[in-house]
Formats: sequence, structure tokens, C-alpha cells
Amino acid sequence: GSEMCIRDRVESILRRQHDISEEMIPSAVGMANGSVGEALNYAHEDVVEKRNHLFEVLSQLRAKEEVEMLSVGEEFAKDKKEVKLQLGMIRSWYRDLMVVQSGANTSLLTNRDWSEALADVGRHMTAKNVLDGLALVDEVEASLRVNVNARLAAERLFLGLYTGAMGGRCATVDR
Repeated sequence: GSEMCIRDRVESILRRQHDISEEMIPSAVGMANGSVGEALNYAHEDVVEKRNHLFEVLSQLRAKEEVEMLSVGEEFAKDKKEVKLQLGMIRSWYRDLMVVQSGANTSLLTNRDWSEALADVGRHMTAKNVLDGLALVDEVEASLRVNVNARLAAERLFLGLYTGAMGGRCATVDR
């Protein structure tokens, strides 16, 4: 559809920038959601490294302990300026999980270089888990706009995403 068209346009603009390496283009375009300016911001090595670190965490959630989510949240919230960027990355991961679960062509993935990990994670989650994850990202982003403590928000985010990755079974005892 028109989305692919926009994406191709953004990609071709990035290709014309001499300081951007080819392998960063797909992830930058994916994260930027159709915005050339954002894509230019994302096409840097440190951003791609951050994304890979974050995706490493998201792809390994099932292998972690619930308590580890607190340190993940703390790490995530360390750099306030980066939180918005990282929330965008998480959103792109969960959108891709929806693509994977729908059985659509992997060319529609934002993060094509992570397609295997996405397929693996997507197999262990329900569509509802994925939608809940996206809703949680939106909720946390909104709460940060009204100046909620970033670390608490991030802990809540990762505990919630962790619960979803475990198939939505809440590990805590009902109050």
C-alpha cells in the first residue's frame, strides 16, 4: 500500500546521505515510521547499537526472571532523552510481532534483520499479548509526558512486557 511507497522514498533519501552506512538504513527507516527527519536521527551507529541491545532484551524476555525486569527498567530510564526513542523501538518490535503473527510477508517487517527472533517470540505469544504490549507502550509514553518518574514507568513497562512474553499469566499473587 501507500506505506511501502513512503518507506521506499525515505530509504532513497537516506541512501543519498554519504555518512550513512547501508546496513543502518532499514532499521532507521523502520523506526522512523515514515518521517525522513526521524530516520536521519536514527541512522547512527549508537542508535542502532541501542536498538540491538533492546531487541536482545525483548527477544530473551522468556528466559529471564521477573526480578531482572527491575534492572532492565532502571537501565532503560537512565537517559531521559533516550526514553522516547527507545519506546519507539519497542513499538516497532511489537508491530513486527503483529506482522509475524498475521502470517504476512516478512518484507512488511520494520526490523527485517530480526525476523528470526521475532518469529520465535511471536510463536509464544497470543495476539492479545502483543496488543497489550503495544497498549502498555502507549500508556507509558503518555504517563511520561505528564512527568511521571521515568524509572517507575520503565519498571512497569518491562514487568508488563515480561508478563505478556510469558503468555500473559501474571506471576504475582492476586491482592
